[in-house]
Amino acid sequence: MLKIESDLWFGLLLVSMLLFATPTGLGWFERGQFSLYVALSYLLLILGILKNKPVLILASAFFAYVKWTSFPFLFVVIIVYLLSSKDRTEGIQNIRTSLIYLLIILLPSLLFRSKFIHFITGLYLQELHEIPVGISMAQLLPASIVKVLPLILIFLGYFYLRRNNKNFSHLVPYLIGSGILLLTYPTVAFEYNIPNLFCFIPLMFYWTKHSHFLGKVIRYAFFAFILLISFPDFLGSYLRGNNVLAGYLAVSIAFLLLPYLFPKRSLSQPMSEENLQLD
Repeated sequence: MLKIESDLWFGLLLVSMLLFATPTGLGWFERGQFSLYVALSYLLLILGILKNKPVLILASAFFAYVKWTSFPFLFVVIIVYLLSSKDRTEGIQNIRTSLIYLLIILLPSLLFRSKFIHFITGLYLQELHEIPVGISMAQLLPASIVKVLPLILIFLGYFYLRRNNKNFSHLVPYLIGSGILLLTYPTVAFEYNIPNLFCFIPLMFYWTKHSHFLGKVIRYAFFAFILLISFPDFLGSYLRGNNVLAGYLAVSIAFLLLPYLFPKRSLSQPMSEENLQLD
């Protein structure tokens, strides 16, 4: 679908190494978390939008329901998806797909209404009263700023859509930056959710598919970042917790700025001399 077959084996090897040979990957197994379902929901949603396949978008909702920590990022992507509508007909279709997406998540919740309310209440109290721990960005930035990050990201996504004629495929680095930043969004956030970012590995191959040196640097810098944060104890032996969070913030901002630096094309386009000049 993304025509990245030549990179498939490397991608599978990278994911396998991150899962089976890093503390974060082994921690994911130990705790029985659902991070790979979250990653799959992210990937299906983005693929569905990029390839205009509503069935993939709706399939994403079933995996998103498994773990609700996926919702902040999915909320950002869905709203930006709606804002990317180029005309009234496309807008109506996107609204219809988004409403069905919402219903797929809400209807099972209403079948277990009391547990649903109990969960929402507990989540609200946790976000309101718990002390930030783990990789929560609220340890570095004021909580009031952290909690409006999805709205800030939506505004930024709309700004980029206006600059590139509402071409969603140019937003891949923006989506990666948003995913990294929203990994630190919860008040209680731990490293075993890092596998959420695995969904961006095939998207990075897609975005830098035919690029030259610059694209390769960005690609492998992203892979190195995931590998590095998968060893939190190693990082902690050299850096304080706030410095690690500052690293998350810096990398996410770097990716969020790429659509601004390259507003009229994707790095999946071959680079000419003219393309290599920053706008």
